[in-house]
Amino acid sequence: MVFIYWIFPNLVVAVSPVGVELIDILPGDDAIGCSVRHGWMALVPPADDETRQGYAELFEQVHAAVRGEDFAVLPTCGEGILHGQHDHMLIGRNEIGVQHVVKTLAGAVGFGEGAFTSGSVAH
Repeated sequence: MVFIYWIFPNLVVAVSPVGVELIDILPGDDAIGCSVRHGWMALVPPADDETRQGYAELFEQVHAAVRGEDFAVLPTCGEGILHGQHDHMLIGRNEIGVQHVVKTLAGAVGFGEGAFTSGSVAH
């Protein structure tokens, strides 16, 4: 089982039986840019090169998903928001982390809970 913790929304800590993953998302140079630091620490030090290689392969698989799936859509979403092309946003019910990020940032800039309906739509 994996537990994922979002810390104000730019820091993600994921804890699994194998290790701890850290994703730190920082603002970029413009409104749609960001930099991401992604790291992983094993709970048990590798006893040999085979275990070390297994840890490296596990990290690469997770990192590929973060890079290729999670962050692949961000540039177009940022462009849409930047240019005011959307008057609403629908976030899937399985994307509770994304919902948390949007709600936290909206609250920080003055949009209250009234901006959201059904726990997944932001206006």
